[in-house]
Amino acid sequence: IGYENIAVDGVGVGVGVIDGGKDRGAEFAVFKSGFSPDPFLTFDDEPKSREDAERSQELMAFNNLRSQVAYMLAMGLDSGKVKILESFPFLNEFIKEAQMHHHEYKDKVFVLESKESIKKRLGKSPDIFDSVLMGFWLQLKHEVVMEWGGIM
Repeated sequence: IGYENIAVDGVGVGVGVIDGGKDRGAEFAVFKSGFSPDPFLTFDDEPKSREDAERSQELMAFNNLRSQVAYMLAMGLDSGKVKILESFPFLNEFIKEAQMHHHEYKDKVFVLESKESIKKRLGKSPDIFDSVLMGFWLQLKHEVVMEWGGIM
């Protein structure tokens, strides 16, 4: 499937995976949840123009990439553009972890509850939820990479 099609969390333990991969010639897609939102992520078949991307950032703001991707996943599931198969082996855990997350708007910015906060309430890290987010981000990102020639 190619290493570039594998998303790895670029924080904490994932850094060791990334470094180990580099030592072996593998370049993973690195997801850093605290990074700035990406205005080029889209559900659409057509990529956003720079003007459209800038305008969309004016309409909806996110505090970080994790919040943006979680919001896009929720909107995709709600609209039917995104589906999670019933055969997904961790479906119940995913639903539980996703429903445990709170969000708020601070100064017109969508803020998903921090991972540290959710760990305290859930009693563990929301690893299934985060894995789904990273896979979804990779799907959204690949649309952009293919159309924009590696701008990401």
